[in-house]
Parts: sequence; C-alpha cells; structure tokens
Amino acid sequence: MPKKKIKEDEVIEMLKNLKTHLDHLTAEVQTLKENKEVKQETKPEVIKSEPINEPPVQTTEQKFPVPQEYREIVDQTLNRHFGIEIKAFSDQPAFMFTIVVPKKYSNMTEEEWKMKGADLRSRVVNYAEGANGVKLWADQVFNNFVSELKAQIIADRI
Repeated sequence: MPKKKIKEDEVIEMLKNLKTHLDHLTAEVQTLKENKEVKQETKPEVIKSEPINEPPVQTTEQKFPVPQEYREIVDQTLNRHFGIEIKAFSDQPAFMFTIVVPKKYSNMTEEEWKMKGADLRSRVVNYAEGANGVKLWADQVFNNFVSELKAQIIADRI
C-alpha cells in the first residue's frame, strides 16, 4: 500500500490551524476562570427573619396512650430505652406511630439535635395493620442502624 507524501506546505498549514484552535481554547478557558472568580467574589446575601408569633394550626390529631402490646413489640425488637408516641387521626382509619430514638443510638448531629430536639421515626399505620404494622415499622427502624449500633441495642435489651 503506497504511502501518501505530505508536502511541507500542507504540514505548515495544519500546524497553523492547530495553533489557531489552541489559542481559541486557551481564551475560552481564561474566560471561564474569570467568570468563576467573579461568581466567588459575589457572596449571596443572607436574610435573617424573625419568628412570627402565630396561633398554632388546628390539627385533627390526638395523642393516645400506648397500648401494652405495642410497647412489648418495641421492647423486643429494639429495647426499652426507645420511646413511643401514637397520634390518632379523626378523619382517617389510621394512626401516626412514632419511635423516639434515644440520643445514644441516634445518628443525628449536634446541630440537628438542637434544631429538632429529638430523633423521631414516624409512620402512618392503618388500624387494620395494628400490631403487625407496628412490628414492621420497628423492624425497619432497627435495620436502618449500622451494625455497631444494632449490637449495642441488642446488648441493652437485657
């Protein structure tokens, strides 16, 4: 297969084209760098707002006492250090089942604790699910912990 000979003039022309493209790319990179520097110099304005003192919103939730059966499920699946809250809805055939995770088992940061005040894991459970729904939710909360915390939770059951 014969090789095509490239003339010296063609090589010079290709090098000129290559240099033109390289100069163009260099200019584009410089423009991008300048735009990035300008964006970094302009800091977003922080607006502080004062809390508005409004009356609490009326909800259709009512706190109910925790049935002993639910308490036993949480104690067996997690341990007795975990809290429980139940809020019934008057307009739905369900209740909000909340497991309150103690600080020693929580994966929340200090800032999150200050903002939220507690590590709450909630789920709406239908009355038809009852204890089975509570058991499924407690299992899911337990499985969400890392293995070290799972071991500590199990050790604290005694």
